[in-house]
Amino acid sequence: MIQDLRTVKRFMTTRLGLEDSNYRQRFNNLVVMLFSWNRNYRREDIQHILELTSGLSHKRYIVKSNKEILDIITQTCKKRL
Repeated sequence: MIQDLRTVKRFMTTRLGLEDSNYRQRFNNLVVMLFSWNRNYRREDIQHILELTSGLSHKRYIVKSNKEILDIITQTCKKRL
């Protein structure tokens, strides 16, 4: 869900010219990104990535929100102090 929202936000900012892009964004591009690339990533690619990085699982974080990212960064910074 978060990935879909970020994809839509990125599409809108590039479409409105607020952010540079390498190609002209079209609605068809958004549909492909949301329903093909993102879905495929969540269903298949992420499992493959997790398998490839299993040896580093102690360094890996799987987060579902920006708040979780900030919490991890805060905890990591506190450990280093």
